[in-house]
Amino acid sequence: MGKKRKVRKRQIQSRRRRTTPTIPARKSGRWIFIFIAIICSAVVIFWSILHFRGGDAATQTKEPTFPSVEHTEYSTAYSELPIEQQVTALKKEETELLQSVMKDFTNDVTAMEQMGNFFSRHGQRNEAVAFWQKCLAIDPMYFNAHRGLGIVALDKGEYEQAFEHYRTAAQIRPGAEGLHVKMGEALVGLGRYDEAIRELKEEIRISPSSATAHFLLGQAYLKQKLYENAQSHYEKALELNPDYANACYGLARVFVGLKQPDKAKEYQEKFRMFRAEESQNTYDDRDMRSVDYLASARTSVVRALLDAEKLYRGGKDYSRCEALIQRAIAIDPNSPDCFERLGLLYSITNRFAEAVRQFERMSVIQPDNPRCYLNIGIISIRLNRFGQAERAYQKVIEVAPQESVGYRKLAQLYLNTNTKLPEARGFAQKAVDLDASAESFFVLGWACDVNGDRAEAAKAIERAIRLDPSNVKYRQVYERIRGKN
Repeated sequence: MGKKRKVRKRQIQSRRRRTTPTIPARKSGRWIFIFIAIICSAVVIFWSILHFRGGDAATQTKEPTFPSVEHTEYSTAYSELPIEQQVTALKKEETELLQSVMKDFTNDVTAMEQMGNFFSRHGQRNEAVAFWQKCLAIDPMYFNAHRGLGIVALDKGEYEQAFEHYRTAAQIRPGAEGLHVKMGEALVGLGRYDEAIRELKEEIRISPSSATAHFLLGQAYLKQKLYENAQSHYEKALELNPDYANACYGLARVFVGLKQPDKAKEYQEKFRMFRAEESQNTYDDRDMRSVDYLASARTSVVRALLDAEKLYRGGKDYSRCEALIQRAIAIDPNSPDCFERLGLLYSITNRFAEAVRQFERMSVIQPDNPRCYLNIGIISIRLNRFGQAERAYQKVIEVAPQESVGYRKLAQLYLNTNTKLPEARGFAQKAVDLDASAESFFVLGWACDVNGDRAEAAKAIERAIRLDPSNVKYRQVYERIRGKN
């Protein structure tokens, strides 16, 4: 019996050794579990950090990832080709784009203008003139067609035609810069100096810093042998543009007429020096000319793409618009116009967070352009980002302190959010000081009212109504303020 019990005990122990896990196996399983738990915890913590930084997911709009604006290079499917082939490809792309536009916008005057501009950019004057004349057949008072035809006529020495086109353009858009100086140039070419002087003085009234207008006035007076008058305007042209070689030549002729040979010789030498420098700076290297030509071709295609985008935007084909702008950015990733246009498109289509991003990209390229920050401010309000809007309007004031819009917008922001009301009045007053417009006076009246000065509020609103008598809102606010008194 004892022997049987011993055998039985050995069999039981042997079975236990085969079926019972070893201690090392239990430890390994426990460590796997712990490792998985650590990984899960890390994922949760990482997600929480991102969530915290991004704000409330219900109120934040996810913005796309964009390449950096700085040091971005032009990139197309053929950017690795030799320069000459790239230029050929860009010209072909521009031609095909405009042909597509003409197909989609048959008999559209803007599309015809763009075709004229295209041929003009590429030196095909006859084709350009044909399209601009088609524009005038549809709309005889089409400003850009008259201006384009004026440019061609002036370049060809057809001064009478040039004058008539520019005069019509000036009638369509009184006060537009550059028109009267072209009219003056045509009149000088026609020998009608008194008329030229009148037009050139009008240009200087519109654009006081026009060196060309002063130069042409010098030419007109010189032709009439009014040497002192000519001297005054040539010198002003040189003051505005110190490298104006032809103004030096004009002064040399003036001093010959004034019997001052030493001064005449001095300005003759300056003229020769400028001409020598210009000759030295002319591209002699064929490759440099090619690079410059490539840049010009890229600029031309981008302009055509943005012009086409404007047409499709009028037809509310927003997906086509976005594709055209993105193509323009691929060709010129440092063009502020592209990002401004994309920002406006996203704003129109209620993609406000993306719109802000585009104006921020624009501000990197043009940090002194107030439109970047103005648009950021306006769109930030739509997103209820009032702090961001405040900073944007402050930036508008910083880069354009002599423009009223930044002060007015900041005052409106404070009034709408019922914050910093005394500051709102100060900014509104500054807006009026810079621009005595109906809108500025209205904001000032509003600011005076919320600060308890109803008498000044009524006066400001009265001024707004006098400037814009058809505005119903101004009258309603005025009656409410009078009712309080």
